[in-house]
Amino acid sequence: MKKIFKPNLTTDLIIKALKKCKIHRKSSFLDLGCGNGIIGREIAKEFNLKKVHGSDISLKAIKKSRQLVKKGGTEYLYKVGDCLEPWKNYKFDIISCDVAGISEDIASISKWYNGVSCKTGSSGLNLVNRILKKIDKFLNKNGVFVIPIISLCNTKILIQNLTKKFKKTKIILSTDWPLEKKILKEIKKKELKSNQNWKIFNKFGISCCNTKIMICKLND
Repeated sequence: MKKIFKPNLTTDLIIKALKKCKIHRKSSFLDLGCGNGIIGREIAKEFNLKKVHGSDISLKAIKKSRQLVKKGGTEYLYKVGDCLEPWKNYKFDIISCDVAGISEDIASISKWYNGVSCKTGSSGLNLVNRILKKIDKFLNKNGVFVIPIISLCNTKILIQNLTKKFKKTKIILSTDWPLEKKILKEIKKKELKSNQNWKIFNKFGISCCNTKIMICKLND
């Protein structure tokens, strides 16, 4: 049974990053991989947005997003679909990306994606790269793309791909976080080691990962 990906630290960081962006009531906003719609609702509340768009590959997630919408001055449009596919002929001022973005090698031994689609490949970039390939067609001239960069993916390649696609990129948030002991046990059990596709590091004797949020602009 398909489940809904639960909001986590990355979700919180995306919300914080979006609140630092220049968003206005009439800004067209898209939440990719919206899950239960928490990012869209929080940003709509913060900026009194006229309309919020959101999509997720999970029908259950979209149904939940629609259920959680509160009556008010914001119109919500949610669609089921893979990456940018539901939004042909749409253009946005702001696109936030919370689709799966960690190595499938790690995702497969965690419970983070239990019942949730995570076809990211060993690099963790399969879904993100598909989005980047077409993202410029879905952004307005001064559009902004907000994306997390997690040390459990090939961060070097992801940053290279982002800087090639966008004229201006900037990391505005970064935080380290401890990896769950159950996952560490599985990593040890399977004799997995940090590589170019995912990395964990020691901080004060604790095995940690890092999440950064990057703001990307098509134009200066």
